[in-house]
Amino acid sequence: MMELIPEKLIRRILDNLDDVIFIADREGNIRFVTQAVESITGYRPRELTSENFIFWSILRMLIKLRSFLGNHIHIHVNLDLLEGED
Repeated sequence: MMELIPEKLIRRILDNLDDVIFIADREGNIRFVTQAVESITGYRPRELTSENFIFWSILRMLIKLRSFLGNHIHIHVNLDLLEGED
């Protein structure tokens, strides 16, 4: 029978990785993210937990697009749509 690895050990290993690893639910809400996210994005893991990964992915793409095109593009995000309001 295979022995389970203690959760504390798994968390210690994940917290010392240089890579960002996240777990999201089916709706795209971030449930777990490694500590490395802070050094890469400036956001602490607890700031992203429960946020929507799909929203952050689209926002990141728009920011990259804007940096590529400079001032030739204006980006407006309607947050009401993200909240599920019509």
